[in-house]
This record gives sequence, C-alpha cells and structure tokens, in this order.
Amino acid sequence: MRWLAAIVLLASVGCGGNPTPDDKVQGNWIFASSDGLTGIGLKFNDISYDLSGLVLTSSNTAQAIVEKGSFSINATTLVFAPTESTCPGPIPIYQMDYRFSGSVLMITAGSNLIAFERNPYAVDSSFALTLGCDVSGSFVPSPIAPVSN
Repeated sequence: MRWLAAIVLLASVGCGGNPTPDDKVQGNWIFASSDGLTGIGLKFNDISYDLSGLVLTSSNTAQAIVEKGSFSINATTLVFAPTESTCPGPIPIYQMDYRFSGSVLMITAGSNLIAFERNPYAVDSSFALTLGCDVSGSFVPSPIAPVSN
C-alpha cells in the first residue's frame, strides 16, 4: 500500500526532468540594440508566435513591423508559418536555428546571431505604436492583415 501511495504522489507532483524545447521558448522575449533605438519583440504562446520589429521615433512613439502565425520547434530549429503581417504577402514558411546560452535564447537570422532575453517589461499604454512595413527603405503605415505562404 505504501508503494501505491508513493507512486500516486509522484504522479501528481511530477518527477521534474528537463523541459522540452517547446516549454523553454514559451513566453515573451526581447532583443534591444546597444543604442536602445531598435529592437525585436518575440512572443511564443502554445503553438502561436507574435514577432515585432520596433524602431523608436521619439521617447513615446515607435514604428513596428508585425508578423503573427504558428510555429513548430525541435532541438535546434524553429519553423515559422506566418498567417498575418503588416507587410503584404505572400510570406513563405521559414526556419531559423536556435540554441540557449543559459537563460538567453540565441536565434540565428542569416549571418546574425540575435540574443533574446526574457522580457520583464509591461506594455506602456501611453506609448503610441504605428504599424507598417518597410518598403524600399521607407516605412509605410499599414494594418495587420492575413497573408498566405
């Protein structure tokens, strides 16, 4: 009877172990340039992601290129399938290699290695964000809309 009670107790509290790659990426991540003028916000929630490229235009305004969709993950690769964007589609499914360095999420984007940290900041409701897309080097305001792959 004691063995049965111990097994039930272990099953109810879990045995610990290592989190899966999917468990480790869940939540809000942020990268900010060294000058603080540009950044990337990345949120993983279940199988969905939100990606925002930000450029500050003043102390309380910014421009943002936004992409949303679903993602999958394995031990070394993130696969993104965009479904919405502020840039016109189609936007193909793409993948990026990743790894963790301690608590930092390192994502390889082309030849760049981007270090994301957990985002401890709340959204400031007085902050004005203009959504849009970079078109030939110029930011053009545009709403988020469905895109195909």
